[in-house]
Amino acid sequence: MIKMRKAYIVAVVILMVSVMYQAVTVPSISSEKGNLCYSPESHDFGYMAPGEKASTEFEVWACCGCQGGLYFDIIENCSWIDVSPTSGYSMGEKITITVTVDTTGLSDGLYEYSLRISSNSGVGFFDVRVNVSKDAAVPPIEIEKPKKGWVYINDNEKFKTGLTVAIGKLTVEVNVSGNESNIEKVNFYLNNKHVSTLTAPPYTWVWSKPGFMLYRLKVEACNKFNKTSSDQMMILKIL
Repeated sequence: MIKMRKAYIVAVVILMVSVMYQAVTVPSISSEKGNLCYSPESHDFGYMAPGEKASTEFEVWACCGCQGGLYFDIIENCSWIDVSPTSGYSMGEKITITVTVDTTGLSDGLYEYSLRISSNSGVGFFDVRVNVSKDAAVPPIEIEKPKKGWVYINDNEKFKTGLTVAIGKLTVEVNVSGNESNIEKVNFYLNNKHVSTLTAPPYTWVWSKPGFMLYRLKVEACNKFNKTSSDQMMILKIL
Protein backbone atom coordinates (compact mmCIF):
# COMPACT_ATOMS: atom_id res chain seq x y z
CA MET A 1 0.00 0.00 0.00
CA ILE A 2 2.82 2.38 0.96
CA LYS A 3 4.70 1.53 -2.23
CA MET A 4 1.60 2.30 -4.29
CA ARG A 5 1.26 5.70 -2.59
CA LYS A 6 4.92 6.51 -3.25
CA ALA A 7 4.53 5.52 -6.90
CA TYR A 8 1.42 7.71 -7.17
CA ILE A 9 3.25 10.70 -5.63
CA VAL A 10 6.21 10.23 -7.98
CA ALA A 11 3.86 10.07 -10.96
CA VAL A 12 2.14 13.30 -9.88
CA VAL A 13 5.47 15.07 -9.44
CA ILE A 14 6.67 13.95 -12.87
CA LEU A 15 3.40 15.17 -14.42
CA MET A 16 3.72 18.58 -12.72
CA VAL A 17 7.31 19.00 -13.84
CA SER A 18 6.33 18.04 -17.40
CA VAL A 19 3.55 20.65 -17.45
CA MET A 20 5.88 23.34 -16.06
CA TYR A 21 8.52 22.49 -18.65
CA GLN A 22 6.01 22.74 -21.47
CA ALA A 23 4.88 26.13 -20.17
CA VAL A 24 8.37 27.60 -20.44
CA THR A 25 9.43 25.82 -23.59
CA VAL A 26 10.32 28.26 -26.41
CA PRO A 27 7.75 28.12 -29.24
CA SER A 28 8.96 26.45 -32.39
CA ILE A 29 10.26 28.81 -35.07
CA SER A 30 10.10 28.02 -38.77
CA SER A 31 13.42 27.29 -40.42
CA GLU A 32 12.56 29.67 -43.29
CA LYS A 33 12.04 32.80 -41.15
CA GLY A 34 14.12 31.71 -38.19
CA ASN A 35 13.82 34.22 -35.35
CA LEU A 36 12.34 36.81 -37.75
CA CYS A 37 8.75 37.87 -37.06
CA TYR A 38 6.76 40.54 -38.94
CA SER A 39 3.14 41.52 -39.41
CA PRO A 40 1.19 42.03 -41.55
CA GLU A 41 2.77 40.23 -44.50
CA SER A 42 1.19 42.29 -47.31
CA HIS A 43 -0.84 45.37 -48.19
CA ASP A 44 -3.13 46.17 -51.10
CA PHE A 45 -3.42 49.92 -51.75
CA GLY A 46 -6.39 49.36 -54.03
CA TYR A 47 -6.95 51.88 -56.81
CA MET A 48 -4.85 55.03 -57.02
CA ALA A 49 -4.67 57.73 -59.67
CA PRO A 50 -1.33 58.70 -61.30
CA GLY A 51 0.51 61.25 -59.17
CA GLU A 52 -0.91 60.10 -55.83
CA LYS A 53 0.99 58.96 -52.73
CA ALA A 54 -0.15 56.61 -49.97
CA SER A 55 1.53 54.88 -47.03
CA THR A 56 1.11 51.82 -44.86
CA GLU A 57 3.06 50.24 -41.99
CA PHE A 58 4.19 46.84 -40.81
CA GLU A 59 6.23 45.71 -37.81
CA VAL A 60 9.41 43.63 -37.54
CA TRP A 61 10.72 42.04 -34.36
CA ALA A 62 12.68 39.13 -32.92
CA CYS A 63 10.24 36.29 -32.31
CA CYS A 64 12.07 35.39 -29.13
CA GLY A 65 14.63 37.66 -27.51
CA CYS A 66 16.04 34.63 -25.68
CA GLN A 67 17.54 33.50 -28.99
CA GLY A 68 19.58 36.69 -29.33
CA GLY A 69 19.14 39.98 -31.13
CA LEU A 70 17.72 40.28 -34.64
CA TYR A 71 19.51 42.43 -37.22
CA PHE A 72 17.51 43.03 -40.38
CA ASP A 73 17.56 44.97 -43.64
CA ILE A 74 14.64 45.86 -45.92
CA ILE A 75 15.81 45.41 -49.50
CA GLU A 76 13.89 47.15 -52.28
CA ASN A 77 14.83 48.13 -55.79
CA CYS A 78 11.61 49.69 -57.02
CA SER A 79 11.15 53.21 -58.39
CA TRP A 80 7.62 53.68 -57.04
CA ILE A 81 8.22 52.41 -53.48
CA ASP A 82 10.01 54.11 -50.58
CA VAL A 83 10.80 52.36 -47.27
CA SER A 84 11.78 53.90 -43.93
CA PRO A 85 13.71 52.77 -41.99
CA THR A 86 15.53 50.26 -44.17
CA SER A 87 17.24 48.43 -41.30
CA GLY A 88 16.91 47.79 -37.59
CA TYR A 89 17.74 45.73 -34.51
CA SER A 90 15.33 44.02 -32.12
CA MET A 91 15.62 42.03 -28.92
CA GLY A 92 11.88 41.42 -29.02
CA GLU A 93 10.59 44.98 -29.32
CA LYS A 94 8.64 45.78 -32.48
CA ILE A 95 10.16 48.08 -35.11
CA THR A 96 7.67 49.98 -37.28
CA ILE A 97 8.43 50.10 -41.01
CA THR A 98 6.67 52.68 -43.23
CA VAL A 99 6.07 51.81 -46.88
CA THR A 100 5.09 54.64 -49.25
CA VAL A 101 3.98 54.21 -52.84
CA ASP A 102 4.15 57.05 -55.37
CA THR A 103 2.25 56.56 -58.63
CA THR A 104 3.79 59.55 -60.36
CA GLY A 105 4.74 58.55 -63.91
CA LEU A 106 3.00 55.18 -63.74
CA SER A 107 0.65 54.10 -66.52
CA ASP A 108 -2.71 52.48 -65.85
CA GLY A 109 -2.34 48.89 -64.69
CA LEU A 110 -1.62 46.53 -61.81
CA TYR A 111 1.73 46.87 -59.99
CA GLU A 112 3.10 44.34 -57.52
CA TYR A 113 6.38 44.11 -55.64
CA SER A 114 7.82 42.01 -52.80
CA LEU A 115 10.06 43.74 -50.26
CA ARG A 116 12.76 41.35 -49.03
CA ILE A 117 13.34 41.30 -45.28
CA SER A 118 16.85 39.89 -44.82
CA SER A 119 18.06 39.16 -41.29
CA ASN A 120 20.72 37.27 -39.35
CA SER A 121 18.02 34.70 -38.52
CA GLY A 122 15.79 34.13 -41.51
CA VAL A 123 14.27 35.80 -44.56
CA GLY A 124 10.77 37.13 -45.20
CA PHE A 125 8.82 39.10 -47.80
CA PHE A 126 6.29 41.94 -47.52
CA ASP A 127 4.08 42.07 -50.62
CA VAL A 128 2.84 45.39 -52.03
CA ARG A 129 0.04 45.73 -54.57
CA VAL A 130 -1.54 48.78 -56.24
CA ASN A 131 -3.89 49.31 -59.18
CA VAL A 132 -3.21 52.56 -61.07
CA SER A 133 -6.07 54.16 -62.99
CA LYS A 134 -6.48 57.73 -64.18
CA ASP A 135 -10.21 57.36 -63.45
CA ALA A 136 -9.46 56.83 -59.75
CA ALA A 137 -8.71 60.52 -59.21
CA VAL A 138 -10.72 62.12 -56.41
CA PRO A 139 -13.64 64.11 -57.91
CA PRO A 140 -13.54 67.81 -56.84
CA ILE A 141 -16.78 68.97 -55.19
CA GLU A 142 -18.02 72.46 -54.31
CA ILE A 143 -21.08 73.92 -52.57
CA GLU A 144 -22.49 76.44 -55.07
CA LYS A 145 -25.57 77.36 -53.04
CA PRO A 146 -25.68 78.84 -50.51
CA LYS A 147 -22.79 81.22 -51.13
CA LYS A 148 -20.59 81.82 -48.12
CA GLY A 149 -21.45 84.97 -46.23
CA TRP A 150 -24.89 85.53 -47.79
CA VAL A 151 -28.36 85.67 -46.25
CA TYR A 152 -31.14 83.57 -47.81
CA ILE A 153 -34.83 84.09 -47.07
CA ASN A 154 -37.18 81.34 -48.25
CA ASP A 155 -34.53 80.05 -50.65
CA ASN A 156 -33.81 83.46 -52.20
CA GLU A 157 -30.42 85.16 -52.03
CA LYS A 158 -30.82 88.60 -50.39
CA PHE A 159 -27.65 90.32 -49.19
CA LYS A 160 -24.11 89.65 -47.96
CA THR A 161 -23.25 89.90 -44.26
CA GLY A 162 -20.18 87.74 -43.68
CA LEU A 163 -22.15 84.96 -41.98
CA THR A 164 -24.15 82.47 -44.05
CA VAL A 165 -27.76 82.57 -42.86
CA ALA A 166 -30.78 80.61 -44.06
CA ILE A 167 -34.22 81.77 -42.97
CA GLY A 168 -36.83 79.19 -43.93
CA LYS A 169 -36.39 76.60 -46.64
CA LEU A 170 -33.00 76.36 -48.42
CA THR A 171 -32.00 74.40 -51.52
CA VAL A 172 -28.40 73.21 -51.28
CA GLU A 173 -26.78 72.95 -54.71
CA VAL A 174 -23.52 71.07 -55.30
CA ASN A 175 -21.21 70.94 -58.29
CA VAL A 176 -18.99 67.92 -58.94
CA SER A 177 -16.37 68.52 -61.63
CA GLY A 178 -14.41 66.00 -63.63
CA ASN A 179 -15.73 62.79 -65.11
CA GLU A 180 -19.35 62.69 -63.83
CA SER A 181 -19.80 59.14 -65.08
CA ASN A 182 -17.24 58.19 -62.45
CA ILE A 183 -19.33 59.59 -59.58
CA GLU A 184 -21.13 56.93 -57.59
CA LYS A 185 -22.89 59.14 -55.05
CA VAL A 186 -22.94 62.48 -53.25
CA ASN A 187 -23.62 62.52 -49.49
CA PHE A 188 -25.01 65.43 -47.45
CA TYR A 189 -24.31 65.88 -43.72
CA LEU A 190 -25.46 68.29 -41.02
CA ASN A 191 -23.20 68.38 -37.97
CA ASN A 192 -21.73 65.03 -39.14
CA LYS A 193 -25.19 63.43 -39.31
CA HIS A 194 -26.07 61.94 -42.70
CA VAL A 195 -29.23 63.52 -44.14
CA SER A 196 -29.30 62.58 -47.83
CA THR A 197 -27.58 60.65 -50.65
CA LEU A 198 -27.92 61.36 -54.37
CA THR A 199 -26.68 59.00 -57.06
CA ALA A 200 -27.23 61.19 -60.13
CA PRO A 201 -27.15 64.90 -61.02
CA PRO A 202 -28.45 67.44 -60.35
CA TYR A 203 -26.97 67.19 -56.86
CA THR A 204 -29.43 69.31 -54.91
CA TRP A 205 -30.97 68.79 -51.48
CA VAL A 206 -33.89 70.76 -50.03
CA TRP A 207 -33.31 71.69 -46.40
CA SER A 208 -36.86 72.20 -45.16
CA LYS A 209 -36.61 71.06 -41.55
CA PRO A 210 -36.93 74.00 -39.12
CA GLY A 211 -34.00 74.89 -36.90
CA PHE A 212 -32.51 77.69 -34.86
CA MET A 213 -28.82 76.99 -34.46
CA LEU A 214 -25.45 76.97 -36.20
CA TYR A 215 -24.93 73.96 -38.45
CA ARG A 216 -21.91 72.54 -40.25
CA LEU A 217 -23.03 71.59 -43.76
CA LYS A 218 -20.77 69.04 -45.40
CA VAL A 219 -21.03 67.44 -48.84
CA GLU A 220 -18.97 64.48 -49.98
CA ALA A 221 -18.49 63.03 -53.46
CA CYS A 222 -17.53 59.37 -53.82
CA ASN A 223 -16.45 57.65 -57.03
CA LYS A 224 -16.59 53.97 -57.95
CA PHE A 225 -13.03 53.48 -56.66
CA ASN A 226 -14.17 54.62 -53.18
CA LYS A 227 -12.17 57.85 -53.48
CA THR A 228 -13.79 60.88 -51.87
CA SER A 229 -13.58 64.66 -51.76
CA SER A 230 -15.59 67.08 -49.68
CA ASP A 231 -16.58 70.69 -49.10
CA GLN A 232 -18.20 72.29 -46.06
CA MET A 233 -19.42 75.53 -44.53
CA MET A 234 -21.08 76.88 -41.38
CA ILE A 235 -24.72 78.02 -41.72
CA LEU A 236 -27.02 79.71 -39.21
CA LYS A 237 -30.45 78.15 -39.80
CA ILE A 238 -33.52 80.05 -38.65
CA LEU A 239 -36.97 78.49 -39.12
